[in-house]
Amino acid sequence: MPKFYYFVEKGSTILTPDNISSNEKDKQNLINLKNEYKKAALAAKRANDSQAALSYVKTAKVCIVIYNYFFF
Repeated sequence: MPKFYYFVEKGSTILTPDNISSNEKDKQNLINLKNEYKKAALAAKRANDSQAALSYVKTAKVCIVIYNYFFF
């Protein structure tokens, strides 16, 4: 398994293969996190803050990559 790390945002937990378990609670938490970032992106877009919206969309996509990598 390749060693790589994801930083969701400054000050958050670093997600690595060693500290992610495959239980259902972790899966649901990651899905919820992705959905929160998508909501934040829409709110930023409505507020005409395209830079923040793009940042939130990118972070939501990272959540999807993490989910697919660790749980499938």
